[in-house]
Amino acid sequence: MSTWGDSTGSPRRDPIRLQALLRSLARHIATEASFATIARDVTARTLSAETAVGYVNALKRLFIVEEQPAWTPHLRSRYAVRTSSKLHFVDPALAAAITATSVERLMQDLETAGLWFESQVVQHLRTFAELRGGRVYHYRDKSGKEVDAVVEFDDGRWAAFELKLGQRQIPKGRASLAAFVADIDVERTPAPVFTAVVTADGPTMRLPDGVLTFPLHALRP
Repeated sequence: MSTWGDSTGSPRRDPIRLQALLRSLARHIATEASFATIARDVTARTLSAETAVGYVNALKRLFIVEEQPAWTPHLRSRYAVRTSSKLHFVDPALAAAITATSVERLMQDLETAGLWFESQVVQHLRTFAELRGGRVYHYRDKSGKEVDAVVEFDDGRWAAFELKLGQRQIPKGRASLAAFVADIDVERTPAPVFTAVVTADGPTMRLPDGVLTFPLHALRP
């Protein structure tokens, strides 16, 4: 059976396990799934969490997988902030290719479609942010309060984004952003420059509470 490795001296990899791992990553894209969860999801071959870490690190070096780290602002509340990163393919279309998912099949699984859409928006945000020295994070605390994406620059400016597939989810995104921002200790972490709900095909407008909403295609030069 053939194996593959890299020039850094890392252990050579089993291509069958790799394919199974890639399918698992596609199913868990844009989530905080642990390596133990990913390993259990690999049904083709027995895989330990430690081995899954090694495979994912190899995929990072090959620029196939990227992390979205957790953001840790100063908060008014005492809830602990989760520190797990989210994993994304550098191009979310890889998830569809790896799982051989058609548009028709994806439309029948809106939960997966929502996660893949989130990953696509994160990809766009990362492209624009990194050109200007910014980084893209996510936020979740142990009370369940979360924000899909936070873009932060070295000078401390930041903006928060909720990423929703459909227009009907805009109110939910607004509520999530408002709850999150209200918990920020603005004496130690500055208030956001803006907050926004990004949708697949919604309107471009400023909502009554000041939150912006716009479709993904508005993220262009």
